[in-house]
Amino acid sequence: MRVLLIYPKRDPDSNVRTQFSMERVHELTFWPLRGKSYGLQFNGLEALASLTPDWVDLTVVNENLREVDLDANVDLVAITVMVTNATRAYQIADHFRRRKIKVVMGGYHPFMIPQNSLVHADAICTTEAEYVWEQMLTDARDGKLKQIYEQTHKTDMTKMLHLSRVKRWEWLHQVSLTLQASRGCPFSCDFCSIVQMLGHDMRYKSPENLCRELEVIFKNDIMGRIFYRPIFFVDDNIFGHPKTMKELLRAIIKLRARYPHFKPVFGSQMTINVYKDKEALALLEEAGFYNIFMGLESQDPETLRSYNKLHNIAFKYDDAIQTMREHGMEVIASFIFGTDSDTLASFDAAYDFFDRCNVLYPYFNILTPTANQW
Repeated sequence: MRVLLIYPKRDPDSNVRTQFSMERVHELTFWPLRGKSYGLQFNGLEALASLTPDWVDLTVVNENLREVDLDANVDLVAITVMVTNATRAYQIADHFRRRKIKVVMGGYHPFMIPQNSLVHADAICTTEAEYVWEQMLTDARDGKLKQIYEQTHKTDMTKMLHLSRVKRWEWLHQVSLTLQASRGCPFSCDFCSIVQMLGHDMRYKSPENLCRELEVIFKNDIMGRIFYRPIFFVDDNIFGHPKTMKELLRAIIKLRARYPHFKPVFGSQMTINVYKDKEALALLEEAGFYNIFMGLESQDPETLRSYNKLHNIAFKYDDAIQTMREHGMEVIASFIFGTDSDTLASFDAAYDFFDRCNVLYPYFNILTPTANQW
């Protein structure tokens, strides 16, 4: 069975930039070699590929790195969809369905707005996919696709092992390779889709399995041997259970000691309270973390209350930036604009904060309602 697994790019007719990226710098680094580069390796593709049974002939395409063959001779097209690439995903899906090829979709967009996705797909997955992916493939092969697939239980991350396929040349075109150590978040921010799908309970991979995944990179990646290899943990809040995170960090430190000639540098997403945990900071520094994505969202306490992001109110943003920097980490400081309480002064205040703290990685989001929130 021939399956085409796709992560779409943004709608090519759109001129909107949705995020800061280092693609151009990365391309210049490898001049005069030609080829596309992309910021973060899309972890969802790698996870699904690692779980795909041997009877499937799988082709994986991140459209940001190479074009989708719209004339591909395949039996099934699977597309992972976020709100930023939903328009393009629909375009691809409609094309293949016109060719009488079945299309399945998964990801946050089908989870949040299933009724829209079902207009363009024969089937969607509205949960995590580890326990239903093979069933979807089997049903597609047998001509028995259901419209909606859902896991009845959340994925047991302690038993999960997502071993990356080794693609040394393709890895050179990625600014950062990615892994996932955990899922879930203990907080309840109103704007966040993460806890809606993944829940509040923190679920971590075992240190042994996480290090097995890392070891694939340590053994096979070229960039980490001759320069540095950025590796980003795509966890939504890897600091959600500090004790378990520290166990993972100690395991990573031991693994690094076994590969002294490989030079990884790590990043992940964490909540602001990490800067008060001295033991965590020391371990992060020793493990080689160099950037942390931190959702600051707003400096206005009333706005934070409206987000139900109460834990941010208790901490000083300036101190957090400085403390992380003292431990070798720059903060990707994320703000959200679009609440009823935002004014022109909100933009000025954000600018003053980024300028005052010399933030290297400012990140801005527009609060976006789903179809059910108008």
